[in-house]
Amino acid sequence: MEYIVRPKVTLEGAGKAAGGEQTPQDRLMTYIPLSISGVYPLLENGISDYVKTPFHGLSPRSLELVVFGLLLLWYVIFLHRQFNKTPYKGRARAKLQVLQTFVSIVAFCVWTYSIKSAIWTDIYNAGLAVVATAIFVLFASLYVPTVTPDQAQGN
Repeated sequence: MEYIVRPKVTLEGAGKAAGGEQTPQDRLMTYIPLSISGVYPLLENGISDYVKTPFHGLSPRSLELVVFGLLLLWYVIFLHRQFNKTPYKGRARAKLQVLQTFVSIVAFCVWTYSIKSAIWTDIYNAGLAVVATAIFVLFASLYVPTVTPDQAQGN
């Protein structure tokens, strides 16, 4: 499985693109890795059981925020490590990494909102969830980062 959205390589001045581009579905799957989409619901179920018999001094809401924050932090670190393995260097790498990190954080928030995660209980609205998810899917499936051939080779 790929963890990084593959950029489109464009020829300078020509406006033409080289091959190797991911499909829109592949890009969408890249923004929230399977490890997060599998672990988060399990942790949420654990928290819902914790609500029944909480420890003194640790509210379920605090636990939800900690889980949400730790998974976001884990993904940012994970994504950084994945970008360390790519040939992209300098500004090209920074641009690609910052953009994907931002889009992935938005994807995680939209996804947790759309599955009615406990963290969003106070502000959840089913209509808003549908609209936010549709807008995100359209944007993320159409957006493709671009680099020049030199940047793609790490120059």
